[in-house]
Amino acid sequence: MAGLVEVGRGDGSWELVAAVQAGDREAFGRLYERYLPQVRGFVRRRVWDAGLVEDLTSETFLRALRRIDTLTERRADPGAWLVGSPGTWCSTTPSRPATGWTG
Repeated sequence: MAGLVEVGRGDGSWELVAAVQAGDREAFGRLYERYLPQVRGFVRRRVWDAGLVEDLTSETFLRALRRIDTLTERRADPGAWLVGSPGTWCSTTPSRPATGWTG
């Protein structure tokens, strides 16, 4: 996750967060595009079903949009905050089988 912290510093992520907090929906779309690969990859490494990966990834961004006002620079980096969000509910979903997973 160290790489995610670096992404959030000086790359415009905090400006996008501020824009979303001010009501700019397009800014949230840019955050989504920027962090989708990291969030999806995090979820994919923890659950076994490709459909569930997409559901949990979507849920992560939905919850993020609902809670974006709680994100401050003192609290967390935007990428770490987004990637950390599915950690809670991924831990309660079926794990990826050791063999036979093709997702």
